[in-house]
Amino acid sequence: MKKVLCLLLCFLLAVPMAAGAESTQSVSWSLEGNVLSISGEGVMSFSEPFPWADEQDSITTLRVGEGITEIQTDAFRDFSALQYLALPKTLRYIGAGAFENCPGLRWVSLPNGLIGIGERAFADCAKLAPVYVPDSVAWVGDRAFDITAIINCYANSAVQDYIEDNGGTYRQTGAHALASAKGTWGEKGKWTLEEGELTLTGTGAVSTETDGRYAWDAYRGDIQTVVLNEGITALDAGAFTLCRKLTQVSFPKTIETVEADSLQGEPVFLGYSGTAAETFAKDNDLSFTALDGENADEPAQETETTEPEAETEPTETAEKAAAEQTVPATVPIQTDVSAESTEATETSVPEETTEATEETAHEETDQPEETEPAEVSAASEETAKLTVDTVTAQPGQTVTLTLTLSGNPGITGLYFGFDYDKNLLTLEDYSSSNEDFAQHDWTVGIGQGEKALWLQPDETKAEGAILSLTFRVSQNAGIGEIPVALTEVSAVDARADEVEITGISGGITVSLGLAGDVNGDGEVTNADLIRLRRYLSGQSVSAETGNADLNGDGKVNLKDLMLLQLLLTGQSNK
Repeated sequence: MKKVLCLLLCFLLAVPMAAGAESTQSVSWSLEGNVLSISGEGVMSFSEPFPWADEQDSITTLRVGEGITEIQTDAFRDFSALQYLALPKTLRYIGAGAFENCPGLRWVSLPNGLIGIGERAFADCAKLAPVYVPDSVAWVGDRAFDITAIINCYANSAVQDYIEDNGGTYRQTGAHALASAKGTWGEKGKWTLEEGELTLTGTGAVSTETDGRYAWDAYRGDIQTVVLNEGITALDAGAFTLCRKLTQVSFPKTIETVEADSLQGEPVFLGYSGTAAETFAKDNDLSFTALDGENADEPAQETETTEPEAETEPTETAEKAAAEQTVPATVPIQTDVSAESTEATETSVPEETTEATEETAHEETDQPEETEPAEVSAASEETAKLTVDTVTAQPGQTVTLTLTLSGNPGITGLYFGFDYDKNLLTLEDYSSSNEDFAQHDWTVGIGQGEKALWLQPDETKAEGAILSLTFRVSQNAGIGEIPVALTEVSAVDARADEVEITGISGGITVSLGLAGDVNGDGEVTNADLIRLRRYLSGQSVSAETGNADLNGDGKVNLKDLMLLQLLLTGQSNK
């Protein structure tokens, strides 16, 4: 009877609690056709089995609305028909297995501000296109992506550390810098992160906050060493898991408990003999260095016994210390400098220094010579320049780069080559609408040596756009710059004399937009459908063609219009 009453009480309590959590966070769901929408604010906390479980094999589009901060574990696992996924800017966490085994999912845009990606979050998503992971992501669970996935991320980031542990293809989109941050934990505790060292002060157990997260969650990828000050008694589960850069943890005498899954890897433990830190290190075969050994007491004994020699030894000690500090300060600089950089400092820097010294001397003694730099500047301005412009494109898109000539003193011939990453760009065509640089006067070795030659019998001083190059951006291109440089640039005049000309690099900035955002306002609405219809009908309207190419075939056509219409099914009120 007691068991029955207990079960009944649990049931009665469970229903209001679930409803209360959902209403407090204002998280709801709706299914219209094949489109599942999650809306509201806060963390998803639906009860399993999920209310959409019966339709998960037919749902093709998932829209998670602004305000949602966390997608719960396994929420959209095994969505066999899912193709399109829209995530909000407010999203901070993606739970473990959230999109595991979604074989039709081909594209996802992870928002800036995302902090964590759970274990196996996108595992078994074989068709998932190259994924751009923002620099804000501080931790990634094991096997979060298929090993076949191409991950575009920042060097030295938590994502690169994840790839080193789990495998996969890494493409650099920038360089991550270690963060400096500080905050509070517990009731009175404080924490600071500086140059990779996390220091915690306070009392009691290091545990999660009211939201179930640790206060330094957004910086796990930057934590290299941890210092726990006196008063801290316990290290709870998950405190420093997924801190893949962690190499050392310093424990106080007050430490009493270290949970088994409080950290991962094999960091060195610094602590006191007989404490929980030493026990944990021994039980887990970790390196432990005692801070209370005999060596720690030796300096104090030496100062007591060597007082009579204090007049001579401190000077010698200071001299030795100064010598020891001087050597390490210079040796790394000498060993780190390469032969090339050494030559550079020996040839170019002294010349600049000499010129600066001479200019300073002129300023002090002979002011009229100040006109020399102005003459040099004027001469440099007169030098002809051939400039490659910079444009924005998306993976798989075809884009045109324009070459512009300025400062032309008069030429009859022009020659140059192209230098770019052929794994990311393919040169497909060229054209010229400039009458003085007519297309029939150009020869471009597309797909071969890829050099350009222009020659005509009459000299021209024409300037402006002289040549357009059509490139296709690879589907595997990561976010960031793809430089296109000019090499071997040369020109001649009517007498076959060489004309000085400078080539200035440009390139293509690859960015990932929002699939279906044809008008570029950051949202996918019926306005985009109308814009795409007008664009395809030949009306004079602009379109973000990268966003409009929903099937990623490098073309914008009727098929993309139909896919956008499917994407917007049931969204006419937005």
